[in-house]
Order: sequence, then C-alpha cells, then structure tokens
Amino acid sequence: MDSIGEFYADKDLNLLKKLTVVIPTYNRNYYLSRCLWYHSHFPFGEIIVADSSPEGKKVVNREIVRKLVEERGANIRYLEYLPETEKYGGDIVRKWGDAVQHVETQYSQTCTDKEFLNPMTLCKCIAFLDEHADYDMAAGPRYNIKSSKSGDIEFFEASPGRSLSIDYPDSLARLLVFSTSLPDTFNIASLRRSHVHKRVYNKLFESEINDLRFGELGLELFSVISSKSIYFPGDPHIYRDTIKLYSSHKIKRSTPESSATRYPLLEEYLQTGLYTDYMDHLSSCLAHEYLSSSSSEMTVKDAQDLMRIAILNLQKIRGFFANPSSDISRCGSLILTCLPTEISTYVRRVLNRPVQSPLADIPDDFQIITQILIRTLYLHKEDKAIPLNP
Repeated sequence: MDSIGEFYADKDLNLLKKLTVVIPTYNRNYYLSRCLWYHSHFPFGEIIVADSSPEGKKVVNREIVRKLVEERGANIRYLEYLPETEKYGGDIVRKWGDAVQHVETQYSQTCTDKEFLNPMTLCKCIAFLDEHADYDMAAGPRYNIKSSKSGDIEFFEASPGRSLSIDYPDSLARLLVFSTSLPDTFNIASLRRSHVHKRVYNKLFESEINDLRFGELGLELFSVISSKSIYFPGDPHIYRDTIKLYSSHKIKRSTPESSATRYPLLEEYLQTGLYTDYMDHLSSCLAHEYLSSSSSEMTVKDAQDLMRIAILNLQKIRGFFANPSSDISRCGSLILTCLPTEISTYVRRVLNRPVQSPLADIPDDFQIITQILIRTLYLHKEDKAIPLNP
C-alpha cells in the first residue's frame, strides 16, 4: 500500500461518492498525471478530465487515463476539446462550463491539474450541504506550495483565514461583502451543488459572457447573488503547486504555468471597445438574477448600475488592470518571495500577509503531497507523465 492509501485507510470517505471532481487541463502531461494519480486514491462518484491540449499531449493523457482506469480501477471520464486558441480565453470558460454539464452526482468540485484536494475537508463540506439546503457552496482555505530556490521545495505558504463565509440571507448583503473582499476570497474552487453549478454557467453563456476575465468574475458574482456559502477556516481544502511559477524569481505576464497570465488585461479590452460590451452583458445578467432572487423594488437600470460597481471593484482588487497599484503589489509579492524564509515570515506577519512555514511544520496529509512533488519534480522539465507508483 502506498503512503496515500495507508494514511487514509481508516478514514470514512464514503461521502465522496456524492462528488464529481472536474479537472481542466491544457498542454501539461506531468501535472495531469500527478493530479490524477493522487485523486484516483479516493472514492469519488467520478473524475472528469476536460482536455484541450494539442493532439500530441492528448495521446499521452489518454494513456494516463487508460492505465488508471484499467490498472487502478479509477472512475475517470475523459472529455476532449479543441486546443485553446482564443485571444481572450473564451474557449477556457466554455470548456469548464461544458465539463460541468456532464456531472451526474449531487455535488461538483473544479480542481486544476496543479492542485490537490483534501478528502477530509471535502467530506465536511458535503456533510454541511446535506444538512443545510439554503447553502449551495462550501470551502476551506487554499495553501500554496512554493520554493525559494529553483528545483528545491523549501517551504509552503498558508493563506488561511483570508476568505470568509458569505451567509447573509439577503443577496445584496452577500454581494457587497464579496465585492469588497480581499483578492483570495475566491469561490471558483468551492464545492458546489451540481445543478446550481450548471445553472450559473448556462446563465453566463446565455448572456454572451465567453471570455476569461469577465467569465471568472461572472461565475463568482452570480454564485454569491444566488446562494449562501460556508467557509471552514481550520480545514485545508486545496493545496496548489506554484513551485515553477515563482522559482525563477520573475513575474511574467505570459508564463505557461498560469492560464490567468496568458491573456490580456482589461486595458486591451478598453482599447478595442470590448470592455463596454462585456460589462453591459454581465451587469445585465447579474441584475436579472438579483431582482429575481429578492424582493427588491430597485429598477432594472439601478440594479445594473449596482452590478457595474461590484464588477469594477473586483476587477481592480484582482489586478485585472495594469495600473501602478497592481504593479506595486506584484513587486511587493516578488520581494517577499525572494527573501530568506525566516525574514519573509516575520515581514508577512507584520503586514498580515500569508505566512511561509518550513516543510517540517506541515500536517501529515500535506507531507504526503509534498513528497509526491519532491519525488516527481525531475519530470517537469520534459513534461513527462509520472509512473503509477511514484
């Protein structure tokens, strides 16, 4: 028995049968193979792979899925999409939305190929939603696995406590709280009721929201307006590998390690006239959802104006505009990344930023994940799939 199976052997994970994990991937055999190998240890209702890689990469990914299905008995469905070519990332958003439509279980969870889900937190989220019909989303904190030297995993960065439950019964209150929250208060990575997850994407596509920037914020804002969400600050939900993203000590706008950085910021939308069109479509979509889900006597125009304010505020917070403040923020993050761990940890505590911790201090379940990374990182450079028993 490998370390993952041994660690969870005495844990009750039966609730995971109610959950489908949707894993979007593009052009990364190493990351997908590692992600699937890890998650194939758990009794999910299904794992759905949404692959838009070029054909050469798809050949490898199909073989990865075949081996896990035939040799490990994993329940994986493999969906193929055309390679991502659209300038503003509309094909990414449509891929995610279409993959969710294939979910057949009660709950769904999107997980990128660089992430590892904590099965115990997933069970806690499912148990809560089973008991609380007025909530549609549940999540815990996300942790980033980072490195201060190329090729070495020296520490992890914890970001607990910076997200929050958005559980006000009034949809306007939820919107106002969310639209002024810190950048890492995301709900894209929440565990969701599948029928609500599908509905959100359908509504966005009906409103012609088919780009990455407005699509992601549309998913989040629509979800907040339509339902309540619970956040468990003490239960790690997702561990995200950002080792290669930061190992060069340079922040690049076009790094292949992050889909968000491969696409234009909103300045280009403004220059081409797309910004106004997308803003009108999304604000109208959100306004109609708000008015249909509340007893507000607000006019449609006033509701749309309110939604524009919320959208613009989140876009600024998330750094979707290439303005000086976002450049300064990225510069500060870069400096913290390059500092020695003990100095960076002190500065982060003073600034109330996420704190780095040495690997020796991390929980046992997180230790398992970092060991997978350490043993397989040599395959990253040539993008090779990991063996079935790394």
